[in-house]
Amino acid sequence: MQPKKDNYRKIIQVATKLMGAEGYHAISIQTIADAVGVTKGTIFHYFKNKEGILLAILDEIAPSAMKKLGAIVENEKLNGVEKLEAVIRLDLDLVTKKSNFLKLLLSESRHLSNKNRRIYQHYQRKYVDLTEDIVKQVQREHRNYFKQMNPRIVAQAVLGMCLWATMWLRVGGKKSIAEDDVANHFMRILREKL
Repeated sequence: MQPKKDNYRKIIQVATKLMGAEGYHAISIQTIADAVGVTKGTIFHYFKNKEGILLAILDEIAPSAMKKLGAIVENEKLNGVEKLEAVIRLDLDLVTKKSNFLKLLLSESRHLSNKNRRIYQHYQRKYVDLTEDIVKQVQREHRNYFKQMNPRIVAQAVLGMCLWATMWLRVGGKKSIAEDDVANHFMRILREKL
């Protein structure tokens, strides 16, 4: 049996994989416990219920992603286009390193209670707000970039383009695409519109 301190991490990893593959409602606490090799009591030692596990999965990504995005926005050494590219690279890094977490959150966050869903939606809105700030900076610095475009919609489009990569981007294997290649292509797509 693995040490106690590793149980929390293992529960999160296994629950993410199982819920991502089968769906939130299809997976029971017992199924997670069996897959981790612990008792249900061990699961309940760390989590109040299954929703608590889903919230912990959210906490795996949101705070650190917000901190990194905030640092990009506040970086005075970067112009708007460089910040936009940094956001794309940040998001694609999340897609390649935390794909299972992102897929689960995108598809299963609707199962959170109203209170917890509001917490998740707050993170989403703040992330879009910060990306929108970058788009506005690009518009201020370059009058022809995203000319007469709603910066909120542009921000949503950029983030959507990156998040959709969770569905098709494969790292490693025969048909994999390098993360840098994808980021470069995304920036080329945007520059065609700039």
